[in-house]
Amino acid sequence: MINVQDLFANSIANTEALLRYGFKETDKDYYYLSPFANRQFTVIIKVSKKNGKVMAGVVDTKTMKEVKEIFDDNVHEDLIELAREKYDATLLTVARNCFDDKGESLVSENIEADIRTLDELTSANTLLPLQVEAMNQECERLSNILLNNGELSEFEFRRLEQLSTLLSKAEIAVVSPSNTVSYGTEFLSSINGQTPRAFVMVYRSVPGILRSTDGEFFLTRKTPFGGAVFGKNEGEEFSFFNSEGVELSGQIIEIMNPDINNNYSEKSLGAKTYNN
Repeated sequence: MINVQDLFANSIANTEALLRYGFKETDKDYYYLSPFANRQFTVIIKVSKKNGKVMAGVVDTKTMKEVKEIFDDNVHEDLIELAREKYDATLLTVARNCFDDKGESLVSENIEADIRTLDELTSANTLLPLQVEAMNQECERLSNILLNNGELSEFEFRRLEQLSTLLSKAEIAVVSPSNTVSYGTEFLSSINGQTPRAFVMVYRSVPGILRSTDGEFFLTRKTPFGGAVFGKNEGEEFSFFNSEGVELSGQIIEIMNPDINNNYSEKSLGAKTYNN
């Protein structure tokens, strides 16, 4: 099972995202309830306003007593196994949708010009194979919850519908190897001497799909960081001003040409492809 402290160790809660996702606010914290198994159990997640600490567990919905058996490796009852799956899945979804990396302010894509809802994206949806893979993984996770008689929140159910619609209309870009940072380029970069991180330059962002399944950050040219690195070669340095007006600098450490032999086809996705 997921260790809560490890999962959120390098993350910080985005309060607007928490409330939009369905968290409720009290004087001391934000909390989220996700019932499942015909509402017999409920996953509870709390985020402290004081220190940002995340606490989570599963309770019996009627008695509100914690179901501690989920943490006992010797218990393998069907309902307990279901509770473990729901617990892990809910934590992962919340981490992906409601938390930012502590260094995210350096590469944030939260710029009004680039933030669009999934509904708006359905009419302008050029995607990379890596984005499609991440979206399919999220759809599969949500669908499996339903198949195992779990329950989705209203947000999760609508998200599943929207992602499925977007995938059905997606135009998949065929990526060609490049020696410069361009659309589809996977590259390694360091900003202000921080630990190098891997990025992928995408045509446009998809809300909630911030990273590839391998953990690479999706980046658009419309962000200050994305605009600064676009067109740069391996080894080149760059600088830009973040949303707070602070100048940051970095270097393209490595350009990693992607494997263009992927399994995404027009037939399997009902989408057309075109070259960048």
